[in-house]
Amino acid sequence: MSVEFKKIDDDQLQRMAAEPIRPLFAVLDHARAMVPWVVLLACLPALIAVMHRPLTDTNAAWGLKALKLSSAPTVSAFVAPGSNDDSIPYRWQPPLISWLAAWATNLFGPWTPSALILAPFVANACFLGAVYALAFRIGDAKLGLLTVGLAAFHVNILTNTQTVSPIPVGLFFAVLTIWAFVGHLHKSKTTLSANLLIGGIALGFCLLSGGILAIVVVITLALHAILLKRPLRRAADLPPVPRSQTVNRAPTLRSLSVMSLTAFAVGGWWELMMGYSQGQPFWRAWITGDAGYTTALKSVAKNSAFILPRDASELMLVLAGPILYGLWMAVREIQIGEKPKRCRDLQLLIVWTIVAGVCWQLARTNQFTAASGEMMWQGFLLVPLLTLGAGGILRILDGRASTWSVALVGLITAANLVWHAPAHLAKTGLITMFIMIVLIGVLALIASFRTEIRSASPYERRESRLLISAFVVMLVIGHCLSGFTAVPRAGAADDELRRLSHALSKLEQPVTQFTIVSADPSDAAPIQLEYLARATWPTAQGNVFTNWNDVPNWTDVGVAKKDIPITKQTPAHVYFLWQTPLIPFAAAGAHSDIMRFQEYYQQRQISVLVRPATGN
Repeated sequence: MSVEFKKIDDDQLQRMAAEPIRPLFAVLDHARAMVPWVVLLACLPALIAVMHRPLTDTNAAWGLKALKLSSAPTVSAFVAPGSNDDSIPYRWQPPLISWLAAWATNLFGPWTPSALILAPFVANACFLGAVYALAFRIGDAKLGLLTVGLAAFHVNILTNTQTVSPIPVGLFFAVLTIWAFVGHLHKSKTTLSANLLIGGIALGFCLLSGGILAIVVVITLALHAILLKRPLRRAADLPPVPRSQTVNRAPTLRSLSVMSLTAFAVGGWWELMMGYSQGQPFWRAWITGDAGYTTALKSVAKNSAFILPRDASELMLVLAGPILYGLWMAVREIQIGEKPKRCRDLQLLIVWTIVAGVCWQLARTNQFTAASGEMMWQGFLLVPLLTLGAGGILRILDGRASTWSVALVGLITAANLVWHAPAHLAKTGLITMFIMIVLIGVLALIASFRTEIRSASPYERRESRLLISAFVVMLVIGHCLSGFTAVPRAGAADDELRRLSHALSKLEQPVTQFTIVSADPSDAAPIQLEYLARATWPTAQGNVFTNWNDVPNWTDVGVAKKDIPITKQTPAHVYFLWQTPLIPFAAAGAHSDIMRFQEYYQQRQISVLVRPATGN
């Protein structure tokens, strides 16, 4: 029997004898018991954003689509919106969110605050729950809690809650699909599993809610599966990867194929139906995210190679340092290969980031892609970025980062804030500048401690621990404040729209028709007016014209019949005259009008003329 002796030097003895480094926030060790905080983070910030949401063009367009679906005369008009009606906005975009919003509209009423926004609010809460579950499965409860906290306060995710677009629903099912597939790789050695079935159903609903997003999810998982066969680089002193911990490419691709076929059975029927009936225009709009109604083409920057890094750094903003640090450490862990399962999960995050970044770049350079399409790819990119950023912050909190790493994280963050300060000062006031100054001050203090004590760990001195703790707290608080203050809020235009709605609510007669007319064909009435009219009178027949000459019997509008008795039961026809004064109609006999008044919207004049419906 031979005894093997291993030589240990003094430095190794000191490290073995040293006490383990205490984490900066020991309360995070009980993250498993903080699930109620996850529910609170998933609901409260989004609820505040919803309460102050503005009625933008995009919000009104998606809301108008849901209102038209809620009053669809036939099942085919509900299932295939816009097949025979070119006026429906986003008519060829995934229909699931519009179906849900139409159901909520029928349940609560079209003009109640909870009607249209209920579906995206619930979907956003479910999306954040799926982010927590995915981060928990990739890492642990601490990673899940911190990731969902960062995501809940990001400006893009808060903005997604304010509109009835497919973004939160599509992102929820996309993240749920990836969560299920990762669980299948972790727990199953066969081609089929319960996780794979859940992933297939979620991917099918992603087809119905996110459209092309579902295809990109499959591409991301396929690239991840192809890279699984590549042997991981392991340190020289580490043993080979046990066979039980390896994942082969072929079974993984077969499982992905089964999941994709399940998804096609769940949600592919709608794309086939619309593609067969509408042809190439549908597929182009479905792939590019075209709004599907008349809108000005967006301008595309020529120097897109420079603008992508700029926009990506703006997307990260306060979290630029932690995200880049987390990405660098993920690459280091994959190269070392000490924990094969964790390396595979980190590889998935990196592949996900690359694919989402490419899709975002393609959407930015496509003139036909709507704003909601770009925001969907931003949200898809944010999930792996925030997970990596949360991992970088946890390394600092757990004492696994050197002083220079912490200083570099802060320096990158401060530089990013300086870069984007001019663009964000108008949105966030002095908050960004305040955070920048504090970060630079903390960096200077940390650097001074490093200069003073070069041989000691930064986590061994109380002063250094306090400084690093303050640094991390300022990062998180700065991220939350910058997100909250940059969320769009209702402004003067929304107040003007509420005044117009209040004036129309005084009308006692039932409205059976409404007409919106623009005085200048080149200056069409905003879509918010049509949304207001259809939300106020869901059953009324509505028409929108960009030229007076297109209005049937337009010359009769100024000649009201005085012999029509007006009662509370008299059907009314409401005319919204955009950029038109009421003076031309003053001589028509005011006593035959039900109501006439003038308001302003977006600082431009609206004349409202209410006549008996039988007057035309």
